[in-house]
Parts: sequence; structure tokens; C-alpha cells
Amino acid sequence: MSAFIPLSDADWARIVDLFRFDEARRFGKKRRHPREILNAILWVLTEQKTWNCLPPDMPPAQTCYIKCLQWRRDGTLKQVEAILGLRMDFH
Repeated sequence: MSAFIPLSDADWARIVDLFRFDEARRFGKKRRHPREILNAILWVLTEQKTWNCLPPDMPPAQTCYIKCLQWRRDGTLKQVEAILGLRMDFH
């Protein structure tokens, strides 16, 4: 069984410019950092689990799923794959 390893500081430094993050609250909830969301996406792919199986210390499944869809559509995840040499297979 594969074991999930969160992004290292070095790997995050290589891709951080692909993500915009504004800490300002829009409606009262604190925004989740893109690194947390990307780690959750990588967890789903590595562990081959569904979004609703995300561990409780990760961002909400709906948030991660929506961001995954957005980042797939706008090409961000393709850039992450290319820079980090990952293979993200979505089923």
C-alpha cells in the first residue's frame, strides 16, 4: 500500500507561484491555504480513496474537490505535474 507524503518545503517553493492566496475572509470562514488543498488532492490520488474519506485534519472534501476541478480546468495541476515530475491520474 502506498504511503502519502505531504509536499516538502522545497517542492512547495518550486510551485508556489502557480497559486494565488489571499488570507482575507470573504464571508467569515478562513480560507484554506492552497498547499493544504494540494496536499489533500495528492492524498486522494496516492491513497486511491474518495473525497469523503479525507482525514479530519485536511480541508473539507467539497473545498478540495472544487479546487481540484478548477485547477484541472485552468491547467494548474498540469503545471504542477511538469514541475515536480508527478503523474496525477484522476479516475
